[in-house]
Amino acid sequence: MKQQMKHNQEKTTICIPGLKEDLRIMQITDTHLCEAYPREGEELCRMAGNRHTGFREQGQPGDFTLTDLLQGLIRLSNEERVDGVVFTGDIIDFPSLKNMEVMKSAFGELQMPYLYMPGNHDWSFPHLPVTDEMRVESYPLFQEWFSNVPGCQAIQLGGMNLIGVDNSNYQLTEQQFDFIREQCELGLPSLLFMHIPLYLPSLEPAVRSQWGGSPIMMGAEDWTDQELLNWQIRLPDESTLAFTEWIRRGKGAERIRGVFSGHVHFHHVDAITDGRMHHTTLAGFKGGSRMIHLTKA
Repeated sequence: MKQQMKHNQEKTTICIPGLKEDLRIMQITDTHLCEAYPREGEELCRMAGNRHTGFREQGQPGDFTLTDLLQGLIRLSNEERVDGVVFTGDIIDFPSLKNMEVMKSAFGELQMPYLYMPGNHDWSFPHLPVTDEMRVESYPLFQEWFSNVPGCQAIQLGGMNLIGVDNSNYQLTEQQFDFIREQCELGLPSLLFMHIPLYLPSLEPAVRSQWGGSPIMMGAEDWTDQELLNWQIRLPDESTLAFTEWIRRGKGAERIRGVFSGHVHFHHVDAITDGRMHHTTLAGFKGGSRMIHLTKA
């Protein structure tokens, strides 16, 4: 008998004074699809098979595929009749033709509005060097999910503003920071979604424990030179540090009622400031998701 997929869904409730009606938003992250057509080359297909096996070995038992897991989460969103879905990156493990087609097809099954921001795997290939230039060159693949500001998008649902930014290189540009602040100036209560979690002292021990001692969070400054080389990233830019300071106490930041990310593959909740929380969500390849219930005060 085929083993049934199990959903490990974390539930989060946020009270929003003055909200017209309750809303439910489902967050899906890190499904890491590993699909490739034979015509895309033997090397890519071999890598795809090896990585698929690796992710499945880390996940729940069963003979289903990573694509089955994503499609199961899409079905769950439709069955639950949620008001919106947000994908916070690494939905695909690399941008092969087949991965892109399968992901778009899955998104097309949704019966509600959705928001998608790429993670560091969505636009890079594991067997190639990772650079900022590669990320920017990949942006045409994801343009349909961006606003006129590259790597940014926002949708409004029931009086809430859902803001997404691509921080998949561990950085935010000044242009992206401006986009977030401009969205906050609309005056609506907001949620912020991105792939890489914020650096928070309370989150750091769990991240380091899970990821070989490395502080894989946006705004972390205590990387070793070897870790930076291994992860193919750089120390935070000025605009990144300015954002991480602003989100704690900057003018307008109080309108962001919660921050949600993926990347680290586990459920966790930490305070940014009193009453405003930061959430990381269990990887979709492990059956994880998060249901965000926004309720009237």
